[in-house]
Amino acid sequence: MPNLAELGVVVAAGGVSIVVLTQFVGFTNVPTGEVGLRIQKYGEVGAINAEVVPGGTVWFNPWTTVIERFPTIPVTYTFTNSPDEGDSKPQGVQFSASGVTITANVSATFSYNQKELPGYWSQYRQDPNDFIRGRFRLKMRECFVEVGEQLKYTAIEVLQNQTVIASRVQSCLQKSFSPFIEMGGFTFTEPPKFPQAVQNAIDAQVASKQAAEAARNKLEQVKAENQTKLLEAQGEAKANRVRAQGLTSEVIQLRLIEKWDGKTPLSSEGVILNLPSTPAAKN
Repeated sequence: MPNLAELGVVVAAGGVSIVVLTQFVGFTNVPTGEVGLRIQKYGEVGAINAEVVPGGTVWFNPWTTVIERFPTIPVTYTFTNSPDEGDSKPQGVQFSASGVTITANVSATFSYNQKELPGYWSQYRQDPNDFIRGRFRLKMRECFVEVGEQLKYTAIEVLQNQTVIASRVQSCLQKSFSPFIEMGGFTFTEPPKFPQAVQNAIDAQVASKQAAEAARNKLEQVKAENQTKLLEAQGEAKANRVRAQGLTSEVIQLRLIEKWDGKTPLSSEGVILNLPSTPAAKN
């Protein structure tokens, strides 16, 4: 039977083993909707040696390995200067149009290509948060500048063509980050913002255009009403001519008879109408 000293040695050895085990074996949980990327920190290929691991509990050596998590579904990211949305720091995009600085709050939706995650890490070596607030936002700004130079819009044309601009920026981002991500959408979350003086000029131009449009609509309405009245008058005149053509002598006599008060002579345009006399009453 082992004595207490021997038991103490065994317990101490077991404790050391547990400590050593916990130092070299770690685990993390990759939840549903995400996939893990196991990255080797050391070795000939360094961090390029990465492999995709499915969701669930993932065991790894924390001294030599890092597990990064990436979403498996499309995610929408908001870039705004509003403190109530997105990052606490201003993340809106600034670009120029005709020499005017424009600030835009936008949202981008994309998903990571799971099969390309090892290549993604080799290329960028950033987790999703660092990527979206760093490299992605920087490229997005460059795309805005590129699209602005292509389209050469004025400030008011920027307001009128937000969909066109967003579509061009989305295509630029897709081309820049393919095949690692798949763009699912890109939109302005609100109208672009201009310097106050420019905004005042835009408002005045819009108001003037709206007033001119209202005046044109009123003129068209008046024209339509006058045309209706003219057609009605022409129709009435035509009807009168038709009625006049139908007034033969017989019709005239009939209408005079209908209006006759029983006294003679009855005439129309100098013509004496001979009507049968009423027989005299006998005494």
